[in-house]
Amino acid sequence: MNALVSGGLLPPSRRGQTESGFIGMEDWYRTFLGLAGVDPTDEPAAAAGLPPVEGYDMWPLLSGATSTSPRTEVWIGSAGDGNGAGPTPEQTIVQGLIRADGWKLLHGSVGMDIWQGPQYPNATTAATPWRNTPLDCGPASAPTCLFNVLDDPTEHVNQAATHPNIVASMAARLAELQAGVFSPLRGDPSPLACTASANTWRGFVGPFLP
Repeated sequence: MNALVSGGLLPPSRRGQTESGFIGMEDWYRTFLGLAGVDPTDEPAAAAGLPPVEGYDMWPLLSGATSTSPRTEVWIGSAGDGNGAGPTPEQTIVQGLIRADGWKLLHGSVGMDIWQGPQYPNATTAATPWRNTPLDCGPASAPTCLFNVLDDPTEHVNQAATHPNIVASMAARLAELQAGVFSPLRGDPSPLACTASANTWRGFVGPFLP
């Protein structure tokens, strides 16, 4: 997913530039804290035995102070079987992994397996991004969906069959990540968000929890 950075703090040399270093969604929180001069340590959470805040401060990369991202992989989380089947502790999974060399591995049921146009949603695309039959990417122990998002950004070519060693090594990494998943109870999902997305907001999805 792409993002834009602007503002007076951005050095002139970085304006109009493209940064291809990996940045995870969870890194923005740490980055904003760093810009505000706030310590990311959550002492009450640590005292309660909760894990520390995940993420990296990416301002050195964004500002040009360094040319290398500290993040070498991006994790893709999902609730349930990968098709949104309820956030419970035993259902939260690491469904995918993207490495800095471009390889992306997925397992489980992928319900949003569609190709979109340059602008979405628009008059020629469906109101909802779900398929009637989700893509089956196999079990976590033997995933069957492997793409290289640098060479094939639209993920049209599944290379799992031709790169079994990459699948095996990434599946092992997924198992490591799964063992460390922090999965709190987040309440019950509300179908009203999906209804509003499909019928009111033309496919844009909002919060799923009340």
